[in-house]
Amino acid sequence: MSLLILGGSDLGRAAEILQERGWAVFSGLPLGPIDPRSNLAVIRFPPVAELLRTADRQGLAYQLIHLGPDDGEPEGTYQRAHHRAAVDGLPALVDSLRTSDRFRLQIMSFGFKAGIPAQAQWVFDVRFLDNPYWIPELKALTGLEAAVEEYVLGQAPAVTFMATIESLLVQVIPEFKAHGKVEATIALGCTGGRHRSVALAASLGSRLSAKPDLDVEVRHRELGG
Repeated sequence: MSLLILGGSDLGRAAEILQERGWAVFSGLPLGPIDPRSNLAVIRFPPVAELLRTADRQGLAYQLIHLGPDDGEPEGTYQRAHHRAAVDGLPALVDSLRTSDRFRLQIMSFGFKAGIPAQAQWVFDVRFLDNPYWIPELKALTGLEAAVEEYVLGQAPAVTFMATIESLLVQVIPEFKAHGKVEATIALGCTGGRHRSVALAASLGSRLSAKPDLDVEVRHRELGG
């Protein structure tokens, strides 16, 4: 089941878009049992904060979307939004949030020098591995190139780490799905985000892409991808 709560501006047009794309649209929270295959949207004009508190008390899993500029409501849809968008971007956004049997997993490499990605649910520090940066012939390369990949993944701790992370995700993702979650981000960080984290993220993405119930996207933040 996918449940969206929308607030902000252009809500009339938002309702039309959602209905055109097969979502059931309501003005209040659903009552009674919900079909786990359903796609539901609650469109609410301000004030919205109390509705959100009620949804939280009921343990509902939802994605909160705010359309347009900040409406100034304390603890409203703008402040708490999972997604902020213009109405023109709503079709693509709601399509990406539609109920699916496949879980969306983003794997991101990053450098601690530039800060930890705010959107990550899991962050792993891979600076325990030997750094290719200090190997003259590898320094100018990235983890996407074979020589660096072989250097990083050839280390025994990297082999253990990859197996452990894969096993963890395989166990935990079904529990996320059971609680209504449809996506998550795992971030792997090294010092500069160009060698170790890149090689590990790319390899982990390849391994998990073979899982039939996962949609996997790999991003390398410090490489601009």
